[in-house]
Amino acid sequence: MDNYLISAGFLNYNFAFLIVFVLVTAGISFFSYRVNKLVRQNQLKQFSIAFLSICLGYVMQIIQLMFVDPRMMFGMGGMRRLMHGMISWELILLNAHAILMMIGLVLLVYTTIKAQKPRILVLLVLITLVPVLFTPNSVFTFHLLATILTLFIAYHYYENYRKHKQKQTALVFLGFTFLFFAHFLLVFSLRDPLSFTIGRTLELIGYLLLLTNLTLVLRK
Repeated sequence: MDNYLISAGFLNYNFAFLIVFVLVTAGISFFSYRVNKLVRQNQLKQFSIAFLSICLGYVMQIIQLMFVDPRMMFGMGGMRRLMHGMISWELILLNAHAILMMIGLVLLVYTTIKAQKPRILVLLVLITLVPVLFTPNSVFTFHLLATILTLFIAYHYYENYRKHKQKQTALVFLGFTFLFFAHFLLVFSLRDPLSFTIGRTLELIGYLLLLTNLTLVLRK
């Protein structure tokens, strides 16, 4: 995968964002599991696994920044890579990030369509992963596919909210809507640092809305 275009001043903020993403998505996964224990819905179990995969995807990105990119640990002043082999490690970690993130998003789509055949899930994963892993501009491709998937999920929860008019459903719809706009802006992140900054912020808001919804459900 290619790297994002991030300004020097935002690099450390990006690292902080990623740590928060890990904590929040881990929380979403955990609380989804807790709610599943109460209501025994298979969809919530899949929701939990999906966000666990997304959480691990962010962990891969943090490892890439910490142990592969010397700029993160030693500043932007220009330390060369510690080892020539780190280039291949960076590629492995970035691809692991893309794979885990895409599996999580596809599993969310699989959950919303209420599919019961694992073959459909495998097919969706392959259809989305192949372009991401085998195209020259993989960051663009990843966020373009993520934009389509989150739009589909957001529309599903909008239809759900329109039928039931519940506060929890509205929060889920808003959460995925923010994630849709986040990925849409991140499509342009290779050329525009501002798109990256705004996209990351919207991404955080989306996850926080989803986490808020689950905590409200548990309080009941």
